[in-house]
Amino acid sequence: VADLALAGHLNKPLESQADGSAKLDGCTLFFREGTLADKLGATATFRGRRLDIEQFDAAMCKGRVSGYFHADANENQRMEFRGRVLAVNVNFPEFVSVLTAKAQDATIGTFTASYDFTAQRNGTGAFNGEGLMFFDDADVSVLPGIPQIFASAGLSQYELLRMSDAEAAFKTSGYVVTIESGHISNNFAAIEFEPGGTIDLRARQIDGYVVAAPLSQIAG
Repeated sequence: VADLALAGHLNKPLESQADGSAKLDGCTLFFREGTLADKLGATATFRGRRLDIEQFDAAMCKGRVSGYFHADANENQRMEFRGRVLAVNVNFPEFVSVLTAKAQDATIGTFTASYDFTAQRNGTGAFNGEGLMFFDDADVSVLPGIPQIFASAGLSQYELLRMSDAEAAFKTSGYVVTIESGHISNNFAAIEFEPGGTIDLRARQIDGYVVAAPLSQIAG
């Protein structure tokens, strides 16, 4: 349902003006060949070149996702964004399957995460944010770099990635993720990530330090 007044040129959408509101109820969000979220509800308010979504909520992979989103286009046609996303008790294998369009790469687990972000789009783009993630009895073997870290620490002989608890606090700047704190543990081993390690998502490179050991050595 929408009640909007629009004015502007079709070939210059960022210069258009809009006033009014639009309401979404029971919508479905598809990603590649899968359903990422359904039962989406949100109310969007338009004021000139500004968009405000004060609250959205949806079902996502047997969990819930909610948050807010704001966007503004200034006179220089530079888009500025900010928002927050909170995902609670999301089924990890189903989520990975939707994102990668592959059947059940991960085998078990759920996750809860929050992410606050700001972004600008002016030709080059800049994206910054910070977040938290918690995994409960999850198959973390599909996370970038995790199997390699376990193998380099001499832990590859254990099937310890298939059912692990994990948590991480991180910041993002462009394609670079900086780890502020991180732990992975299960019945066999534990890993602690030293603060300041980075993951370059574009270059697919990891630079950081970890402390890892089988629990049998720690107990001994």
